[in-house]
Amino acid sequence: MLMFELIYGNDKNKNILKEIIKTGRYSHAYLFAGPKGTQKRDAAIEFAKSIFCLDKHKRPCGTCDQCIKVKNDNHPDLHEIKTGAEGESIKISQIRQLQKSAALKPYEGDRKIYIINSCETMGIPSQNAILKILEEPEEGIIIILVANSKSSIIPTILSRCQILNFVPLQYEEFCKVLKEKGMEEGAEMKFLYQVTQGRIGEALLSFEDSSKLDLYKSISAIMDKICTGNFDKIFKIPDIAKENNIKELELTDYLLIYLRHKLLDKITRDENNETDYLTVEKINDIIEAIMDLQTNTKINLNMPLQIENLLLRIQEE
Repeated sequence: MLMFELIYGNDKNKNILKEIIKTGRYSHAYLFAGPKGTQKRDAAIEFAKSIFCLDKHKRPCGTCDQCIKVKNDNHPDLHEIKTGAEGESIKISQIRQLQKSAALKPYEGDRKIYIINSCETMGIPSQNAILKILEEPEEGIIIILVANSKSSIIPTILSRCQILNFVPLQYEEFCKVLKEKGMEEGAEMKFLYQVTQGRIGEALLSFEDSSKLDLYKSISAIMDKICTGNFDKIFKIPDIAKENNIKELELTDYLLIYLRHKLLDKITRDENNETDYLTVEKINDIIEAIMDLQTNTKINLNMPLQIENLLLRIQEE
């Protein structure tokens, strides 16, 4: 298998990483940034596998013991830090453990790699702790930060990282990937593109598990009713999410997708439906409020109540 063969799109990033592997000139810190579902974490794992690979001509070879250990998630020199669950943040205790581990020599070879997922959720104490490692890196240490957004990461960390920005796929490339996976081009593929907004990682998960698409259709149907005056349905939205084990942040993603499509319809079709309570101004207002809510996940908020309050704005004059 070729390097980054299963990472779709983002050719510029892949070429940069391939050149780094070829020359062996590694930075001590990288930041893979971009929307959820753009395969940032997958690219980080593939990059780590290529660094550890023993085959100097074909990296990653996929067959050496180093590649197999990375694939099986049991390489002693590859450490991955994750949040406990969606909506939670990287804890300072996790970063302190990383500091202790980084001070030790690698078990195999001469490098240790740390992948920190959802690093945009780190509070300032955690970021300052990471900064200390970046300012005085131990020899052979490579840190890969993976973030859905750079906005909450302090500038001093950003300045010490080689930054690669990951973006969703354009429609044509998106369709090509899914057709190769066995999906027929048509209304369903177009709908999947609209729901995922070209985030191929999310699309592949939805293709494998159609329940996510079905859930979005259910939420869209309820939102259509809310927009035509059935405001009692507002309180049903968080209930559906809870019944389907959908976290509040994922629910806000669904709502953003719906609202953006609604906004596009109103602008491009110049619709003036007197029974539709969702005006362009209200859509923009609610989208902005949801995005603010998503960036304040570190604050202890009653998310279901916040979502209900946002949707109640639809009925305001």
